[in-house]
Amino acid sequence: MERTAWRSPFVPTSKVEKMASSQKSRKALLILSSAVSCLALEAHAQSANPDQAVVLSTVNVDALSAQTPDTVAAKNTPATVYEVGPTIIDILNPGGAANPYRAVSILPSVDAPALDPYGLSNIPGGNKGFRVRGELPQHGSSNITFDGVPLAGVNPGAGAQWLFATENIKAIELYQGPVASDVNSFFTNAGVVNSLLRWPETKPGAEFSQGFGSYNFLRSFSRVDTGLLFNGTTNAFVSGSWTDADNWRSPGKAANNNFNVAAGLHTQIEAFDAKLFFSYNSMRQNTLPALTYAQVKNLGANNYFGYSTSPFALANYYKNVRQNFNDWALLGEFTYALSDSAKIVLKPFYTNEQGNYWDPLANGRIRNWIIDHDWYGLTAEIQGRVADTDMKLGYWWTSLGLPGPPTAWRTYAPTTSGSLVGPMWMLLAQETSRNQFQSVYATMEKRLGDLRLEFGSRYVWNDMPGVNAYSGAGVGGLSYDAALAASPGVIAANSVTSHTTGAFLPFMAASYDLTSELQLRASAGANYGGPSYDAFPVYQTNAAAFAAKGITANQLWQQIKLETSAALDAGLRWTHEVSGLGVFSIEPTGYVSRNYNKGVTYDPGIGIQYAQNVGQSLAYGAQLLGRWKPIETLDIFASMSYDRNVFVSNLPVLAGASAATYAGANVTGTQLPDVPEWTAALGGTWRYGDFAFTPVANFTGSRWGDTTRTQYLSGYATVDLNFAYHFQLPAATLEASLTISNLLNAQYIGFINNSYFQQSSLTNAFYYPGAPRAVIGKIAMKL
Repeated sequence: MERTAWRSPFVPTSKVEKMASSQKSRKALLILSSAVSCLALEAHAQSANPDQAVVLSTVNVDALSAQTPDTVAAKNTPATVYEVGPTIIDILNPGGAANPYRAVSILPSVDAPALDPYGLSNIPGGNKGFRVRGELPQHGSSNITFDGVPLAGVNPGAGAQWLFATENIKAIELYQGPVASDVNSFFTNAGVVNSLLRWPETKPGAEFSQGFGSYNFLRSFSRVDTGLLFNGTTNAFVSGSWTDADNWRSPGKAANNNFNVAAGLHTQIEAFDAKLFFSYNSMRQNTLPALTYAQVKNLGANNYFGYSTSPFALANYYKNVRQNFNDWALLGEFTYALSDSAKIVLKPFYTNEQGNYWDPLANGRIRNWIIDHDWYGLTAEIQGRVADTDMKLGYWWTSLGLPGPPTAWRTYAPTTSGSLVGPMWMLLAQETSRNQFQSVYATMEKRLGDLRLEFGSRYVWNDMPGVNAYSGAGVGGLSYDAALAASPGVIAANSVTSHTTGAFLPFMAASYDLTSELQLRASAGANYGGPSYDAFPVYQTNAAAFAAKGITANQLWQQIKLETSAALDAGLRWTHEVSGLGVFSIEPTGYVSRNYNKGVTYDPGIGIQYAQNVGQSLAYGAQLLGRWKPIETLDIFASMSYDRNVFVSNLPVLAGASAATYAGANVTGTQLPDVPEWTAALGGTWRYGDFAFTPVANFTGSRWGDTTRTQYLSGYATVDLNFAYHFQLPAATLEASLTISNLLNAQYIGFINNSYFQQSSLTNAFYYPGAPRAVIGKIAMKL
């Protein structure tokens, strides 16, 4: 296969070549950072004020504005940014694990179905069941951040998606379309989901909750806040939770004595402000099975299809299909005010994950995917104000240990007694260099009367890891480290060397207040997505087929590059108050995005499907978010979207490929799999005295499960209800709540575990039914 140099759609080839060396990039970055630091100190710039989570307009918005909205809101930025508040987070994550994807599932152009009633199910591998405007975040929950820090990593494990308890999150943001240059996420093509942490409270207090519900669900949570100590300079909290539940459609556990421990510390001494947040999560569950399309066609009979309770089922014995992960993270946020007009903000972090996936293979063996890795890094910013212009210069760096791609797969033969025998190494590899991301960026914001302007630029580069592939012959019974030491040696043709790929990502946005109630807004810029790391493990397990075509693993590896996209959003924000009818707001948005180097898994004529950055697509559509507050005690919201995401060119194939291969790669004009054209949501909260009632209805239109459009899936709708009652005691506040999810018990396919390209097949199992009706009650007390 011919190697081609990566060409950014935004940077001339000569510039890309100049950035290709990571060592030169680091040196240039240090010089640039030092120079700007000196300039910032000399200028004594005033720090920029963060955007408030207000809604739409500058007038008549008090009734819709809140620091953390109770339901949903559009943030007051020229770009497309939404926010969901604690009520919606709790309804869509009643199991207590703050799965950010589920929390934003009711927002426009979002598809994030419920796989279980509690938001706890983790699908093995890199696809976690989330799409924005038809785009996927590759390699796990890589587009999730916490207080702007990318803790989730490039990670096929459970990772940070389940690391924080719901009660320790105060709101969740979703960035769509062009993403601002100072938003540090691993990948931004599928938007960015940012959870706002609940740091220590300034007042002392304690809280406790007990949840219970369908499928033997039980959950306990407690948190204690110290309030301000040491002359008002320091406050802290500690929290813990325990969760247990049965799977809803397969034997085993959805949560098997899972627990979470978190703690936070905040201290401020004169110009120095420091925060630390620690969270640890232990996660155990039996993995839910996928369905084939043949089973989907008779969903009524297969909706509750699960693994067997008998060890005679061998690979389909439920105890052989499980996962366990221990994750912990430490996040710091250190701010130093250089003067009244400048500050430096550092956010270092460290994340560690250890765990295993156990899953059945087509040959009847059980694969044990061993995951033991960490990642760490920081973001550093100088924020200030010069000539009435808010300015920021920043740097982001993260170093990740593998997997991403995987390095340790061991298989076993299941027996009728339930044991696993005959260990063999299916994949045995070791990194020779870590997977590293770096970025330098700058932003500025200026207000000129009714005009607000934002500009930014960012360069991001990925120093892809080097990986040595080892022979696993004769070392199947040994641990990973012992197997490496005892291996016959490195397989050179299967090993890969590090190389650097990068992209220049400009950003600009503007809003103009036509009146006190009506605002025009637009944003344009570039986003990026993940390299096709999955090519590495596919080569290892199919080396003979690639070698027959004269292709080495390193040839595939050196062709991998970042996805990029050029995006444009434009829309209106209108807020209006009508006497007797209250306040309403509406935000329509149109968008278009041209996507390059999309990671597509297919066979170009080798006989093996593998990941390649060769797809070209066009996404366009329109979406709407509306809110209406007719009276103080009633808040109604609605969202709707129309999304098209289609290939604009056929996939490349090798010379001499079969007619069937050419036909399968003929995809121009075809909608990507698992992308519904229509989605909508409607909900709100009504309060009457101490009583609150929140219904949420969600609709997902029809879609196709494959690129060749032979596997059709009907649209579906779900309804969730939440009832809550607050009552005040002399020394405490009590709340009793009841959540009914999927009230009508709709049967539907929620998640399709495929890539941007999926050829039709009646045997591949990658369809996951959505969660059934479930009832969860909770009693909470706050002191």
